[in-house]
Amino acid sequence: MTGEELPSYRRAVFSGRENKRVVKSREKSDISRKERRAMMRAMFAVLLPRFLIVLASFGLVALLLWLWLR
Repeated sequence: MTGEELPSYRRAVFSGRENKRVVKSREKSDISRKERRAMMRAMFAVLLPRFLIVLASFGLVALLLWLWLR
């Protein structure tokens, strides 16, 4: 599916998309499994505190609303 069969306003979604055959034929990266896992662990180590802060903020707002409407 290249997007040619779609109307022009929907083609924008497919304009940057590669063909499935091209995507499958990509070369393997130089990153080993161990390095990839270390990168994922580092990403989660950075994002987890931020996620917990957002979660705590929603909890605090819910608590304040509950106290206010009680």
